[in-house]
Amino acid sequence: MLNPDEKPLRQPLEDNLTLTTAASEEDIERVAAFNASIHAPNVGTLIQNLFLHHPATRGRDLFFVVDEGSGEIVSSLCLIPHFYRQFGYEYTLSLEATLRLELRHVSGSPEPAFTFRRATLDDIPTLRQLYGEAARDLTIHTVRGEGTWRYLETHADGTVTERERWIIQDPDGKLARYVSVQRHPFGEELTVDETARLSLEAALAALQLARKLAFDRENPGIRLNLPASATLTHLARSLEAHDEGTYAWQIHVLDVAALLRALGPVLERRVTDAPSPA
Repeated sequence: MLNPDEKPLRQPLEDNLTLTTAASEEDIERVAAFNASIHAPNVGTLIQNLFLHHPATRGRDLFFVVDEGSGEIVSSLCLIPHFYRQFGYEYTLSLEATLRLELRHVSGSPEPAFTFRRATLDDIPTLRQLYGEAARDLTIHTVRGEGTWRYLETHADGTVTERERWIIQDPDGKLARYVSVQRHPFGEELTVDETARLSLEAALAALQLARKLAFDRENPGIRLNLPASATLTHLARSLEAHDEGTYAWQIHVLDVAALLRALGPVLERRVTDAPSPA
């Protein structure tokens, strides 16, 4: 979000160009319109939402170059929070498995023990708790505070970060778990990309919900972009899901020597415990 006390960067360049950072809502609107005209309207919407409403962005994260003669923007660059840097990073840690299910692979009979409803702003405290519990099963995850959750629920419409979060409730109507469905996925399938910890029964109910949504929306199948350890991932594999591989996080090791020193005791134990050669 913009900070009125933040001094914007302004650097003259060659050819009557100026590099600057966003200092006003007007700057953000201009950069958003510039990107919308080049990429797609939802890219412009994403820029507006990120820099006007996201709690972790600042005006100095949005760079653009202006032609001083015409006043037009000719180039722009966003530094997104938690976005990987381009130099020194390597694909290292598994990020998510990608599985594709055909609708015929999922039973159409609903699990009577569960009901579903869309999440609301009132659910944010519980969503935070459930997300935190699920994150403990992962090697690496994004930390989401109250402000980030509220941003995702109120300012993601029309952008690639827009999600439907479906609450899974038990027979008494109490909160059980949730699943997240992408509104603007890369493919044509209905895409589930986040879940709370799920029992096998709740995972099956979630797949049946996904099947119904996909059928109603004429999606050709269901895509799961989830950690390999997720219950939904294991269930999908048992239902003959097509494995489309695993994506990865990019990691930059700042001090290789320090990393090796930290790993040293672990590697030494593995060598000690290894079977002796015949």
